[in-house]
Amino acid sequence: MNHRHGDPIKDKDLESFFELLSGHPYLTRKALYLLISEHWTWENLYKQAADDQGPFADNLRRQLWFIQEDDELKVSLQQVLRYNKCDNDRILWKLLRSGLVKGLGDRYYCRCGLYERYFRGHLI
Repeated sequence: MNHRHGDPIKDKDLESFFELLSGHPYLTRKALYLLISEHWTWENLYKQAADDQGPFADNLRRQLWFIQEDDELKVSLQQVLRYNKCDNDRILWKLLRSGLVKGLGDRYYCRCGLYERYFRGHLI
């Protein structure tokens, strides 16, 4: 996708781009749009990515509202953030299904670095 958009992400920044967004379709497209159409620099986008008024604020706030509406979701996501585990299988399934977390074996992580940064700042 980067190449199709004229390579706004330089080779030296591809690793941090992937770490931040992990290929999340909406976030990746939005980032490329902002870099091309709104003339953001990668450095500014990366620095402001998890800010409440940043480039992804709409998506992040929507996800935070979803989590805060359910105490079990909130506690379970806090568990994932702190310990990379979740004791409640039913709630873990909701987190996985919503695309907020991903798992590897019995360890769970935020789906992307952006979610990790944002939720650590708001839930921990």
